[in-house]
Amino acid sequence: VGGHVGYSTHPDYQGRGIASRLLKFAMQILAGKGIAPILVSCADDNIASIVVIEKCGGVLENIVNVPVGDKEKQVRRYWIR
Repeated sequence: VGGHVGYSTHPDYQGRGIASRLLKFAMQILAGKGIAPILVSCADDNIASIVVIEKCGGVLENIVNVPVGDKEKQVRRYWIR
């Protein structure tokens, strides 16, 4: 389920557009390497990441169930072209 890009923002700095800038920068780097489209995934309940990915042009491909220990979590998979 992974993807080409992973990012994280420390809770003290969330809500300042840092994750959006990180993803846009990663998109530029990958484009320069000829990697397109880009796969980005996030937890289905991570509203902040959903907003960031969609703001950067992410189009939802699907939502998959991923085993985590004895449970499952839902992961959203987005493609950015």
